[in-house]
Amino acid sequence: MSIDQEKYKNLGFNKYLIGHLANYRSEHVLGYRCEPPYNILGSPLSGRNIFPLWERGITAVYFNYDSKKFEVCSLEDIDDIWLSVDSAQGILAYLLLQLMEDEHSDQEISLVGKLIGFTYINELLKGANQAEDYCSWSEGFPQQCS
Repeated sequence: MSIDQEKYKNLGFNKYLIGHLANYRSEHVLGYRCEPPYNILGSPLSGRNIFPLWERGITAVYFNYDSKKFEVCSLEDIDDIWLSVDSAQGILAYLLLQLMEDEHSDQEISLVGKLIGFTYINELLKGANQAEDYCSWSEGFPQQCS
């Protein structure tokens, strides 16, 4: 699968993330949570005015040109938007929070965050480690990065 690297760049993604998607390897630290958008292209979601970014199983991550938002939904119910953020930084926050749920160390998250150009890595690690209600905090954090 060939990806449109220019569209990724124009949306604010760096060469590292684009390179991962263009040369996908499942064993990469991003491999489990950030796969090229194969299934999105064959789903009803592809009929919308979107640019598919990546997927993970039935979870779709895309840019919605109509709303000018980065969004996440399930391919099983494309009308139920789980997350909608204004910037690439917000959707990168979502990706890093997903990696944290896979029990990667703070050091690994910090390194990956820097590699993908995430500028709120210190705030993410501090908030994740100090939040009294992690679920509420993690749901709101991506919007704070926009």
